[in-house]
Amino acid sequence: DLDRCCHAAGGDPQLSRIHGPVLVPVTVNYSISGTAHSGSDFTLSGTPGQVTIPAGQSSATVTLHAIIDHLKESKETVIMTLTSGTGYTISLQKKATTAIGKNNT
Repeated sequence: DLDRCCHAAGGDPQLSRIHGPVLVPVTVNYSISGTAHSGSDFTLSGTPGQVTIPAGQSSATVTLHAIIDHLKESKETVIMTLTSGTGYTISLQKKATTAIGKNNT
């Protein structure tokens, strides 16, 4: 069971497993939504829409990088939602929201 989705405030989104490390790699699916746009407001590390928890580990990180574009914009949101897949179930918190500030900072 995936225990929680993310630590969005001040940290990288992180997937955590409640019952300790996985024995084999587990690829977890996620979707991104919100008012910010991928490619113009931010980029994400890794393969879009999935992250793998390595064997022997209990978490994986997806890093969001804000793109500084010097445009006058209001705060925009990025929402990461865990989605179902093979080899895991989702429980408790499956969604996290973070904000990209004015001028994408």
